[in-house]
Amino acid sequence: MEVAPSTTSDRCLPGDLDGLRATATLSIAVSMKRFQIALGALLLAVACQSDGGVEFHELTIDQALQRADVEDKLVFIDFFTTWCVPCREMDATTFQDPEVGAWLAEHTVALKVDAEANETNEALAKRFGVRSYPNYVFVSPEGDLLDRLGGKRASAPFLAFGASVLRGENAIGRAKKALEEEGTNDPDLRMDLARAYAELGHDEAALREYLWCFDEGAKQDSSYTGVRVSFWLSEIAEFARHYPPAMDALDERRSAAQARILDGTAEYEDVSVYTSINQWLATEEATLSLYDQVKREGRLSGIALFGFEEDVVRLLVDAKEYARVVEEFDIPARVARAFEQFEASVFTDEELAEMDDALQAPVEELARTAGPTFLEDTLKDLLRRGVASSYEVLLGARRDEDAARLAERLINTLDDAETRRALAWAGYLTGDPAEANLTQAHEAFDMTGGDDIEVVDTLARVLATYGYRDEAIEVAQAGLDKAATELERHTMSACLRYCLQSPQRVESPTTRQ
Repeated sequence: MEVAPSTTSDRCLPGDLDGLRATATLSIAVSMKRFQIALGALLLAVACQSDGGVEFHELTIDQALQRADVEDKLVFIDFFTTWCVPCREMDATTFQDPEVGAWLAEHTVALKVDAEANETNEALAKRFGVRSYPNYVFVSPEGDLLDRLGGKRASAPFLAFGASVLRGENAIGRAKKALEEEGTNDPDLRMDLARAYAELGHDEAALREYLWCFDEGAKQDSSYTGVRVSFWLSEIAEFARHYPPAMDALDERRSAAQARILDGTAEYEDVSVYTSINQWLATEEATLSLYDQVKREGRLSGIALFGFEEDVVRLLVDAKEYARVVEEFDIPARVARAFEQFEASVFTDEELAEMDDALQAPVEELARTAGPTFLEDTLKDLLRRGVASSYEVLLGARRDEDAARLAERLINTLDDAETRRALAWAGYLTGDPAEANLTQAHEAFDMTGGDDIEVVDTLARVLATYGYRDEAIEVAQAGLDKAATELERHTMSACLRYCLQSPQRVESPTTRQ
């Protein structure tokens, strides 16, 4: 494999390399010993020189492993992609550090590989289990993965990690040590061990730990009940994409949950497991199918209905089956529950001061690490999204008066531009927005001065869908001109295309029927 040339040096001369490679080829005919000596000189000359930073060598993996064996070193590979911002930041910072360059030169043969440049590089990345970038792997001269490090790292922690690899330590050993010190049934630590096994290619052991966390973690600590079917399950599903036995294990658990749902012995947990596995494996049509079957056969108990509700409502809303949602689910109760949960979760300063220390500590820690308004902003966003979904259902089912009352209540609770944008977007999603949605979008736009790209996108799309094509194009083009990031430009480009494809109504839109 020809790895990508170093991005930190321009001193490799093609003519010189050709001559050295010819010398090495001639040496093979003389003797293997003399070949090894010549190869060492060749590789030393091939190394691209830098001004004190890391020297990345333009070698194949086999050449690098052979040199590492001769010089009693490890192979270090920096896997990167051209679109990876932290990768470029590492090139400009840590990999320019003379201390980092000296350490890697002393202990490793360093390669830099664009993981997406060609099939050979893609195969190498797959060989070492690279699934995120930047990704740094340390490999023995025999080609065995010793340990890996990911993400942007400053020089000190990078060097500390490298030193731990030289001492024979790795992520598995560190995770096992933590388990021994804290207890073998700590769900977080068992999950760390699963990740360590997976990162270093010990798939069978990783699956064993993953399944222990999924099957037993919440029994050890009930606070992991939600984590189990969200974050943990997402990791297991991702792991299953390259390790089929993990997929078999998830199928087995899904089938067992389905059997209990069908025979009437299911608990809420069974429905949650069934629907969550379907969600993470992108097989949600099975969720709706089973719900319909259970409902048709009269087996839809209160527990099963509650377990199915969130997923089935979401799927029906996505399919724009609004009338069915209104018919089969209690929308007023869903709305009331959303407001009650919000009001119960928002703490005043007085309530925080009177809170028990055991409860106050995590709230204060969250404020310290994520920002003082993070919790409140998150709760507000949950309320907006939950109520906006019900608002979309009411609009789509032509319950305009109920929708208007709900929008008024939400705005009275959260009187800001984002709330108005969320309501307007819900109208856009129905494909037939109401006049109120135009008002909401315009108000959000005025409140943000046209500087919020999401608001601009929403206003343009509502205008276009409502039939005001020319005005929509004008708004979208202004948003595109103002876009400052690649994501914003992508958003507004897609918006402008939508507006350009929308028909212009000759007369003013008529009242919704």
